[in-house]
Amino acid sequence: MYHRQTDVKPTNSLHQLINYITEHDKAKLIIMDDYRKLPKTTARQRKYYRQAERKAKSRERKMARIRIENLFRQIEEQDPEIRRLAIY
Repeated sequence: MYHRQTDVKPTNSLHQLINYITEHDKAKLIIMDDYRKLPKTTARQRKYYRQAERKAKSRERKMARIRIENLFRQIEEQDPEIRRLAIY
């Protein structure tokens, strides 16, 4: 199946395509470590940085919600009387 990245201009150069793939793979590894280490020199790099930043912040908010829900669940399990005070 053929897939074309929308952010990459069409090219007949195999070298450019391979270069894009290697840069993309490097960026993925950097994001897995810490998105703040991504380069921000070009407009495209800044765009990718902002996308990674939004994803990371969204993931942090989601994990915070999960931690709070787990905390309340543990409190309710320890003292069932508190459950009646819960607002649903």
